[in-house]
Amino acid sequence: MDKSLELICSEIEKEARKEIDSILSESKERVLQRLNNGKKESEQIYKQIISKAQVESKLLEKKILSEITFQIKKIELEAKEEIINEVLKCVDKKKKIFSTSKRYPEVLKQFIIEGILNLEENQVKIIINKADKKIVDKKFISAVETELDKKYSFKVKIDLTTKEMIDDLGVIIKSQNERIVFDNTFQARMKRLDNSIRATIARKLFKDG
Repeated sequence: MDKSLELICSEIEKEARKEIDSILSESKERVLQRLNNGKKESEQIYKQIISKAQVESKLLEKKILSEITFQIKKIELEAKEEIINEVLKCVDKKKKIFSTSKRYPEVLKQFIIEGILNLEENQVKIIINKADKKIVDKKFISAVETELDKKYSFKVKIDLTTKEMIDDLGVIIKSQNERIVFDNTFQARMKRLDNSIRATIARKLFKDG
């Protein structure tokens, strides 16, 4: 080979090696940089995961505590409701005993007066149970009519029907044409006053509200 050509080739080879070394060095730096960035990114992701897990853990703990509190309140309410229902059952059983007390005739009279005032009819029929027919005689009816007239300025003619009877305490009042009816039996009153009665029982038993 010509010496001049050999010299040129040698120079080219040197330059090529320098270029290759430079490329390799830059590549190595880029790889190291990428590895370093990757490590930092991994650490950041790890921190984010840990932070998220901690937040989720607190949220989960809060959710569990909230659910436990809800279940406890639910159990308490169900227990209170059960006790109130037992009290109401007891009241329902004792109403038969009450019907034989000295107070009952006056209570029955007030039931009839209240029903007539709600009906607002000047001629009515009243329906009672078989046992109460011993109480509601002509004298009793006359006393009801007199009280309505004197105390409420409401004149009314009361007829005691013998065709119908009820099983409950209290009275059912009908207009003469039977188109208007007011149920003032013990059970009907309990239903109308259910929320108020339950609230009263709850206050007395559990000191609520």
